[in-house]
Amino acid sequence: MANDMKENVSFSPMDTSSVKSNFDGSTSFKTLSLPTGVKEFLCTVNNVLSALELQIAPCLSEFTKHEITLIKETSLLIKEAAALTSPKINDLCLARYSKDRRWYRAIVKEIQERIEQATVFYIDFHDTERVSYTNLKEMPNQLFMFPQRSFRVKLHGVKRNQNYEDKKVLQSLRTCLCNYSKVYARVHYPFNYHANNGDHSEVGKFDLIEVELFENRHKKKLAYQSLIDNWMLIPKK
Repeated sequence: MANDMKENVSFSPMDTSSVKSNFDGSTSFKTLSLPTGVKEFLCTVNNVLSALELQIAPCLSEFTKHEITLIKETSLLIKEAAALTSPKINDLCLARYSKDRRWYRAIVKEIQERIEQATVFYIDFHDTERVSYTNLKEMPNQLFMFPQRSFRVKLHGVKRNQNYEDKKVLQSLRTCLCNYSKVYARVHYPFNYHANNGDHSEVGKFDLIEVELFENRHKKKLAYQSLIDNWMLIPKK
């Protein structure tokens, strides 16, 4: 999955997500904040959450170091981690991703007891997948100290045209962003972003970072310009 993220726009939410999570485990982990002074960066898009909100992972050395350390620590701890034989809804766990057979932090969203399968939400990649009980393990306490690798942002300077349903704009935005393995983000910080030493783990306490997304640093045309041209997104006054 880690390699997938470096090569693709997303882990797989654009085409495989099937469960909308009400509790995603985010309050159990801190979120990395952008280093002071960073105004633009290359990033991958993990998921499109709504017509205006995205989950992104910056391609910055600070984030990469945390990700590598988390992967190494997980690989060491998985050998001793206890099997999660009787999962419950909202259990935090480790789940083995079907594509690369590696273990990642997850939360149990649905249970199918008869066939011993569970739908899990991968905390660091914001995607869902159904796995068998044999691919679930209890999350070691050491892994709770690692912050999430991605965070929510909001598109800057635009709002959804009320003549279009959020779902329709969301799907169009996903289609646009699927054309890019990575996008270039220009940042617009909320006034309170760097307060409290950059701890943004409490949802709603801090305003979201706003971003403009481009194909690369040299492009002036937004990656989602077609939505503006079609009046799905309109300038925010």
